Amino acid sequence: MIAKSMGDLYIYGASGHGKVVLYTFSANGVPVAGFIDDGVSGMFCDLPVVTPTQLLSIKNDKETIRDRFHIAIGSNKLRESKFNQLLALGFLPESAIHPAAVIYSSAVLGSACLVAATAIVAPSARVGDACILNHGAIVDHDCVVGAFTHCAPNVTLGGNVRVGKSCLIGSGAVILPGLTIGDYVTVGAGAVVTKNISDNQVVAGSPAISLA
Repeated sequence: MIAKSMGDLYIYGASGHGKVVLYTFSANGVPVAGFIDDGVSGMFCDLPVVTPTQLLSIKNDKETIRDRFHIAIGSNKLRESKFNQLLALGFLPESAIHPAAVIYSSAVLGSACLVAATAIVAPSARVGDACILNHGAIVDHDCVVGAFTHCAPNVTLGGNVRVGKSCLIGSGAVILPGLTIGDYVTVGAGAVVTKNISDNQVVAGSPAISLA
């Protein structure tokens, strides 16, 4: 049950990914007050959709009660921008963790992350702020995942993998144990990464090679 001193919870992004986040909160019995979106108005999933400015204008207790947010946007760059925007407006970040996910007690999860159903965050793994660990993603022991990175469905990060900031690891991709992936890297769906990848690269295939 949400304490009375806590503000309402809003999801930024009235979209398909927003539905995943909504149902993840619902699976935990966490009520969502509505969606925030810049380009959608009206109702979405039977909840109201407002802009950040509209939301601030209708709240009266900002000094004592701070509303909470989760960014349900797939684009890493845009998710980072909206995350920082809402923090600046005084909102508090909230993670969405499905009850069918597994997060080991020694793992560390940043704020405003999504850990979808059947995802696993293994012992001593560390995940940065506003990451998406989508359905079935595995972050094995001692991995480090940088802020705003998206691990798509069924990604596997082997033990002690380092993934940088704002990366996209495509569906079903495998990164072998002990490797380092730089910042702003895109790994194609189904790729098998067998060597370190430097910043700003796009790789695909098995074994993965640069597409630049």
